[in-house]
Amino acid sequence: MPSPFPWTRALALSVLVLMSHRVLPQERVRFVENKGQWPETVRFKADVPGATVWCERNALLIDRYDAREVHAAHAHEGGAPVCDRRPVIPHHVLRLHFTDGATSPRATGRDQQPGLHHFFLGNDPARWGSNARAFSTVEWSAIAPGIALRLTTTSSGLKYDLHLAPGADPASLHLRYEGADGLRIQDGQLVIGTSLGPVVERIPLAYQVIAGRQVPVSCGYRLRNGRIGYALGPYDPQHELIIDPTLEFSTYSGATTDNFGYTATFDDLGFLYSGSSSFGSGYPTTIGAYQTTWNGGDGQGTIVGTDMAITKYDTSGTFLVWSTMLGGQGDDLPHSLIVNANDEVFILGTTGSPDHPVSTGAFQPSFAGGSTYTPQGIGVSYPSGSDMLVARLSSDGSQLLAATFLGGTQNDGHNSAPALKFNYADEMRGEILLDDAGRVIVMSCTQSTDYPVTPNAAQTSFGAGTHDGVITKLTPDLGSLVWSTFLGGGNADAAFGGELFANGDLLICGGSNSTDLPVTTNAYQGSYQGGLADAFAARLSADGSTVQACTYFGSNAYDQAYFADLDDQENVFLFGQTQAPVGQLILNAPYNVPNGGQFIAKLSPDLQSWLLGSRFGLANGTPSISPTAFLVDYCDKLYVSGWGSNIGIGSPMTTTGLPVTPDAYQGTTSGNDFYLAVFEVDMSALTYATFFGGSVSSEHVDGGTSRFDRRGRVYQSVCAGCGGNSDFPIEPNPGAWSPTNNSTNCNNGVFKFDFDAPLVVAAGNASDTVCANTPVDFANFSNGVTYLWEFGDGASSTLAEPTHLYPGPGNYIVTLTAFDPNSCNAEDQTSFTVVVVDAAPLVQAMPDTTLCGPLGSFLLTATSNGTASNWHWSTNAQFTDMLNATSADSTALVQPAIGGTYHVRADAGGCQVTDSVTVTVSLAEIALSPDQLICADERAQLVLIGADPGSVITWSPAAEVLAGQGTPIATVAPSETTVFGVTVTAPSGCSWSGTVTVEVSPVNAADVNATVDQPIVVAGTQVQLNATPGAGVTYSWTPTTVSNPAIAAPTAVVQTSTWFVVTVSDGICTKSDSVLVTVYELNCDEPDIFVPNAFTPNGDGNNDVLFVRGRFITDLEFKVFDRWGEKVFETTDQAVGWDATYNGKAVDPAVFVYHLRVRCADGQELFKKGNVTVIR
Repeated sequence: MPSPFPWTRALALSVLVLMSHRVLPQERVRFVENKGQWPETVRFKADVPGATVWCERNALLIDRYDAREVHAAHAHEGGAPVCDRRPVIPHHVLRLHFTDGATSPRATGRDQQPGLHHFFLGNDPARWGSNARAFSTVEWSAIAPGIALRLTTTSSGLKYDLHLAPGADPASLHLRYEGADGLRIQDGQLVIGTSLGPVVERIPLAYQVIAGRQVPVSCGYRLRNGRIGYALGPYDPQHELIIDPTLEFSTYSGATTDNFGYTATFDDLGFLYSGSSSFGSGYPTTIGAYQTTWNGGDGQGTIVGTDMAITKYDTSGTFLVWSTMLGGQGDDLPHSLIVNANDEVFILGTTGSPDHPVSTGAFQPSFAGGSTYTPQGIGVSYPSGSDMLVARLSSDGSQLLAATFLGGTQNDGHNSAPALKFNYADEMRGEILLDDAGRVIVMSCTQSTDYPVTPNAAQTSFGAGTHDGVITKLTPDLGSLVWSTFLGGGNADAAFGGELFANGDLLICGGSNSTDLPVTTNAYQGSYQGGLADAFAARLSADGSTVQACTYFGSNAYDQAYFADLDDQENVFLFGQTQAPVGQLILNAPYNVPNGGQFIAKLSPDLQSWLLGSRFGLANGTPSISPTAFLVDYCDKLYVSGWGSNIGIGSPMTTTGLPVTPDAYQGTTSGNDFYLAVFEVDMSALTYATFFGGSVSSEHVDGGTSRFDRRGRVYQSVCAGCGGNSDFPIEPNPGAWSPTNNSTNCNNGVFKFDFDAPLVVAAGNASDTVCANTPVDFANFSNGVTYLWEFGDGASSTLAEPTHLYPGPGNYIVTLTAFDPNSCNAEDQTSFTVVVVDAAPLVQAMPDTTLCGPLGSFLLTATSNGTASNWHWSTNAQFTDMLNATSADSTALVQPAIGGTYHVRADAGGCQVTDSVTVTVSLAEIALSPDQLICADERAQLVLIGADPGSVITWSPAAEVLAGQGTPIATVAPSETTVFGVTVTAPSGCSWSGTVTVEVSPVNAADVNATVDQPIVVAGTQVQLNATPGAGVTYSWTPTTVSNPAIAAPTAVVQTSTWFVVTVSDGICTKSDSVLVTVYELNCDEPDIFVPNAFTPNGDGNNDVLFVRGRFITDLEFKVFDRWGEKVFETTDQAVGWDATYNGKAVDPAVFVYHLRVRCADGQELFKKGNVTVIR
């Protein structure tokens, strides 16, 4: 593809514009061209989260809006009511002017994306636009003489690059923001004020390519009278390159309990996966994760034990895609992670849990254990020893697809040899890789002489020292060994890292103090060099049977190689630590620190020649950082990551004094930070270096492996914030998953750092198995400008994401080539296999059907004309249930008969096809209430259930229907036994009829009564009960202690208050009534028995006669005397009272004396005297 500029060498400036809403990597931003649908000044338009971007002729307009308000207005957040008033969405518009009219720039689109856009705006065809193309980049040529601008997006926001042609004057470049609330330069960044928060332009970075090497040019903003310019250092205008280091995201795990960082990796789409230790149940897990509870462990002293914590973060670092724990009742730790093409996570760890979950068919289902072991500072212990643990999690973190123990009867997976354990947590080193067939490669160490090895292994017996390196290859299901070998000598040896050669051979690196490693003829160093330890590198054959090459690499002091990688010529690169004497381990490397504590070495593929060597770090003769990740990229750059902190265990280290470049993300250090660096592959220069860490905490890693991806992005796991601090750099902030350390000590921090290397990387995929005659959609995750897809059947496409139909079954190797003429490698290529199997069956379900009920069941049928071998009927499109009796049966009985949409899936040789049928069952469960019995004076309700909505309902005889005609409930009151009918006609056309009989009794319900002769009695009284009607019916009294419960008038002796209930029935009308007999607790005295103290015998009919008042009196003697003691009245009958006369004459008003003697029904007696006043 020709260059978009008329020159071949230029200076390039790169500016990143950060807004509060970010463009996520998986979002494909589309700059859509104007085909007349927008104003004439607009050339392209793009929508990004929180903003609309308008590309004008000589300006860039950014219309920012409050996306949260848009969401709230749409979703009615907080329970806000829906109203007719339009919500007010805050906006702020910025326009970036490129020129003052001196030039006429032309905006063009680059990297056309698939698909066309059509716009029909309003009723005016002049505003309609069709066949509008979309691009991922827009370029303006000649925004100033000899200067062009390119606009694109990154994961962090909008980004524009400025390209200066030979002879172009940077002083002629002036940009101006219209609509800003203010401009200022702060910490080298340009801050543009808006009402929705600041827009930030990162420190501009300028680079050139000179003789194939990247050369930075110092650059900064100038701000004068509202105009933006650039101050450049010396540069050669004949060359061009852009590197723009960007922190993509950084976050804490958010655990509320202690949580140490061990390992991190990535997938093809740039998601970060972390592995850490969780000391308690406070680690965040997601719903549906494989293990959401903490299983505990042995711990150390007061420190509780640990499970592994495995988390997948979104590419933006703002949320957890999934998160799970993994472990048993002992301590479990992750050492290394890797992800396959299906986004399944493979874990290498160590465990002290005999009950750690393993899969059915695991290679080693039982824990072998070893001797008691407690590593220093890790917070765990292994009272029964340790095994390695290899596990495979599903892509959604919900299933443990495979897991196996791996080890012998001594401790496995822990580098506890004093000579090799130089840094804090070096015990937890180790590596896991996947070969092209998905088989699992483990590199670690063992103390077990009976570690499982295969008969054809390169070294079948333990080397007789304390530790041997081990390399094991397992099948993808972790069920079998492919091969397994020791690699060691007579002292201590450990394998730390490695890489695969193109032919399947395996590169291994590590440390050793054995003098008898199996070095090969003509090895670069054929003997142990002395000192505490030597590094070593080895090349194993693809089948593990032969040590193709092996060499020591070191000095007479301490040396170890922690990481190994290959360049495009398969030369071997090692990254490690050294305490070699000044000047040693340096060869052909212009950039070196003669007494530095880290080394990078380049060896020939056969490990016979030392091609390059350099040392870097502090010039103090000892390591400054503990290595955590290493990469040799396509543009021949070397990337390193490591931590330098003095945490009191292992060798003390510091980042204070390490060199950083002017464009460093973090130019200062507390002395206890991470160090990220990029070197030229020939070690001619330090291209980029930065610190990364907080101002208080001592950032470190607990021994595990992190990784760079092929684009030079590092995915790093960190033990951060220890001491309960929250000083770890956070991005985005706000917005990161957890901007704070929520525990009282450490949190697993993770960060993804993109060096924005100018290289193109091809990455794509498609379904690995498809059916013949089914188009295949190809996904493209590359960062190229143009593409070439070769489908393996002779066909090809230059679309970014094509669709292709294969001619027939077969295995097709698909090759994707991504091109970018402005990248350092120009093009990159990747391949994968698409398997096309036989065509899917031709399946047809029965037609949509309406069935008339009522039905108990119905049969679903489907046919494939013999092309399908397996069937699955289900009530849902996910096929989570199965209705057919067997997979060979293409029919399914639905019982009970429930209408709905039913789905059928048919399979033929792995290809599946689905169909569905909608069955409507009308009047499926229609029914009438049962026959009824009523009394002569009662009504009945006739109830119809199961009628379809909108059905026509008719009750008959209509004259007998008092209410509810036309409804499912009819009220009737027949005078005699009557058969009622109902007819139902549903909207579907289905009809149904039924009858119900209402039988009428001659007995009125109102005639049923129960009575008693004495409603209030004392205990032991016999009462007479009576029920009506008195004939033609049956009786049933309760309680059945009455004299005869089956007659109308029984008697009963009552001891306590009792309800007597009688049920009267003639066989049709059955009714009940009740009567209460109250038992009174007698008190043979006041207030139950008393004499009034006055009465008024005046003939008015009120209170004219004096009686003895009271109940249950059996005997009585009542006498009244005047004040002289003469008796004026006497009675023994309670019903006879004194009328205030004596000898036939009315007595005068006065006070009289009475004597009362009574005997009560229960035998109690009472005598009392009192006064009574006659009032006239």
